[in-house]
Amino acid sequence: MSLLGAMIVSWRRDRGVGGAAFIYTLVFGLFHGGLVFAVALGGERMIIGQGNNDWVLSSEVHGAVTAVCVAVIAWEVGLLASLPGRRAPQSRMARTSRSRTDLVGYAGVVLGLGLITLALQPGGGIGVLFSGYLVFLEKVANDGIFGYGIAMLGYGVGFLVASGGRERLIGWALMGAIALVGLPLGLRGTVLFLLATVLVVEAKRTRIRSGLFALAALLILALVSVLRTTRTGGLSALLDDGLARATPLEAAAEMGYSLYPVVVVQHWLESGVEVRGGVTFVAPIVRFAEGLLGMGTVPGASDLRIFNVEMLTLQGPIGGSPVAEGLRNGGILGVCLLMGLLGWVIGRVDRLPATVDGGALTAVVFLPLIIAVRNSFAPVLVQLAIGVSMLFVARMIGRNHPRSEP
Repeated sequence: MSLLGAMIVSWRRDRGVGGAAFIYTLVFGLFHGGLVFAVALGGERMIIGQGNNDWVLSSEVHGAVTAVCVAVIAWEVGLLASLPGRRAPQSRMARTSRSRTDLVGYAGVVLGLGLITLALQPGGGIGVLFSGYLVFLEKVANDGIFGYGIAMLGYGVGFLVASGGRERLIGWALMGAIALVGLPLGLRGTVLFLLATVLVVEAKRTRIRSGLFALAALLILALVSVLRTTRTGGLSALLDDGLARATPLEAAAEMGYSLYPVVVVQHWLESGVEVRGGVTFVAPIVRFAEGLLGMGTVPGASDLRIFNVEMLTLQGPIGGSPVAEGLRNGGILGVCLLMGLLGWVIGRVDRLPATVDGGALTAVVFLPLIIAVRNSFAPVLVQLAIGVSMLFVARMIGRNHPRSEP
């Protein structure tokens, strides 16, 4: 019911299903409620995760679901707090901005692909993309270069779509290419987050039809379930029995395993582990300051102040969650503060004007926040700084070399 309430609160008639708040609610709900929903409808056969899954049917899940419901309510409060004031009207996205988001978009795509290639080199190069998800994850786990490469690639595509015209079509074509590579590899979260961002940018130009969106969502979930076998066996597994699977409910169950980090953190706190007090959100900045001051600091891959490092070290590669990280930093109060802030920020993103700059800024803010739905918040501030810098460069270039209108 809390998720249904959030969907109602986040709905914008002028944006349809493409509003930033509405899309965030759907993605958050899928990653935190998909497993519970699937097991409720399909029974225990929907418990398809790797490793020991006893926790799914344990009493610990009740506390985790309660924390998620509280998080959603806090999100709604933050979203409602962002509403006062004049709402920017929805209209055809204007292309009168002088910002060269087109040029910076192309540069972001090239630099993003370059960083991703650089991150893959030590593990065997591009061939890692065809080795299966688990092998791939082992090669890029805790690799900041890969994460920032994904962010720059996403910003580049978002900037191109925001630019309109030919660049918009190129941006969507690049999104399709990313999906063709990422989904068979098992990077369904990465692809989904980039797609959600591009869709929100597009919705500032065109109202997304609900029926078409629902059909596309079902097809994507079916495709994810078909490609699930490639996460362990690589592309060859798809030819064996992967094509026989096309169950959207299984895909929802698999993505719903972001509930597990919440269970884990709750167990830690109940065992007497002290909360972090917000340090996981600013750990990269703290580490940078320590370096400047000559203070000794442990390598990033071993620094437990970084939430995804702590989770990977103590529990394994199970991802992250804003609910889990909020709990880790301040208990249920930490969850309320974090989700309330996220609701307010994304509510403001929804109110950005339907202009090229408005679309680009939407991508800058929305992409790192949607990625953090199942990951650590540690890179969010740095990713935001990268995106803002890209938009600043686009404006500086536009002053001297404005874009000619068709």
